[in-house]
Order: sequence, then C-alpha cells, then structure tokens
Amino acid sequence: TVDEAWQVLGLQPGASEEEIRAAHRRLMRAAHPDSGGSDWMAARVNQARDILLGRARRGRR
Repeated sequence: TVDEAWQVLGLQPGASEEEIRAAHRRLMRAAHPDSGGSDWMAARVNQARDILLGRARRGRR
C-alpha cells in the first residue's frame, strides 16, 4: 500500500521525487543482495519507490 511504501522508505507523505530517489539509493546500498542484503528487501524497496514515484508523477502524494 501507499502507507507501507512511505514507511519502507522512511519518508513522510508528500516527500518530493528527489527525496524519494535519495531514500531509495540510501536503502539499496544496504538492501541489495550484492551488499549483503536480501532479494526480498531489495524488491520491497524498489516496489516502494515505484509506488511513490508513480503517485508523484500523477500529482498525488
């Protein structure tokens, strides 16, 4: 859900696209399987980014 996406990225609703992208990059450094993270967590971080960027592009936050 959208609420879960905000929580996964550690952001408040209404964050900018730039803030969403920065949070995604920060989390992927730790969550990526090549960095000792898990496939599941990396997929969850990616999904959260996709959900929130889709909303931001449509003008809803």
